[in-house]
Amino acid sequence: MTATLDHVTSKKPAPTAPSHLAADEDGTGWRQTVRMSDQRSWTVEHFSQANPVGEGQGDVPALLRRVADSIDALGEVEVQDLVLHIEVAESGAWPSLTVYFHRSTALRLVP
Repeated sequence: MTATLDHVTSKKPAPTAPSHLAADEDGTGWRQTVRMSDQRSWTVEHFSQANPVGEGQGDVPALLRRVADSIDALGEVEVQDLVLHIEVAESGAWPSLTVYFHRSTALRLVP
């Protein structure tokens, strides 16, 4: 017994962009839109943390736990971004994590 499948074409819905992107007029790609506000600038704080050099220095889950404890110790903060860095050291891979945060949910103006 032989089975055949008919070719079915379906029109895919147009992709939607994140709120800060808009489709180009010709539909070939995305362009970033910039929204201006009354705020001239704002400040974000940061810290970087790594495991101690030596045994376990490359343990990313342990690093994440250490960073979580450090964030908890800061109190009420809003984390803006996390960046993982991997340094290749003589003793092996040595990851670090940089945490960017605000001390409150409201953005603070810088004069």
